[in-house]
Amino acid sequence: MKLYEKEVLSLPAGRTLDLIQKYKVYSCKAENDRYETPLYMAFREKDGGAMSTLYKPEDKIQLDPKVPGAIEKLENSGADPGHIERIKGYINDLFSREPDPFPNGDHIFFIFLTDNTIDLPNKPKPVIAFEGAAYYTLKEMLEETELPPRAAQS
Repeated sequence: MKLYEKEVLSLPAGRTLDLIQKYKVYSCKAENDRYETPLYMAFREKDGGAMSTLYKPEDKIQLDPKVPGAIEKLENSGADPGHIERIKGYINDLFSREPDPFPNGDHIFFIFLTDNTIDLPNKPKPVIAFEGAAYYTLKEMLEETELPPRAAQS
């Protein structure tokens, strides 16, 4: 795949779409972070996988939110205080919903620019719903309503 074909990484959002929208943060297990960091990321909704927004990654932070003192260590690491607050809000909201939202091990937290999202009024979605990641071009995301269900290669 050519670089210009990997402009947008599309991922299923599942139960966290509202938290992604609220905090402009997304997390995944560190072992699942095997894709090139794209120009933008988009998250597929339940029931068909429509995507409504492109998010511009600004930073990535790795930590295990279940380890005692992990947040304090992050706060002392020199990381952006605004990013830390958004990660804490995301983590706290997720823990308030379910008892064990983070499987054991490190997680990657993607922090998105808050003022550089792109609305997708065409709400593109894969013609066939699927799990996992897919790369799309920016042109496809901005112009198409139906997208091929292509699997991303790491």
